[in-house]
Amino acid sequence: MGPSNDMGFTWGHYEGRSKDAHGQDVVTSGRYITIWRKLADGAWKVAMDASANEPANAAACCTLPKP
Repeated sequence: MGPSNDMGFTWGHYEGRSKDAHGQDVVTSGRYITIWRKLADGAWKVAMDASANEPANAAACCTLPKP
């Protein structure tokens, strides 16, 4: 949450499962970040949503970078 309490973010690792054209299981994984903005009526709206389809390093997942 930002200092003005009108923006925030969610982030982490995702895993998606589906089937290919031949019926074989397909697993995709990666990281995501979603930026949220609070509207004047108090509702929250997605301002930005991004992801990368690459496996995360187990030890590095979901940690903030050091300055």
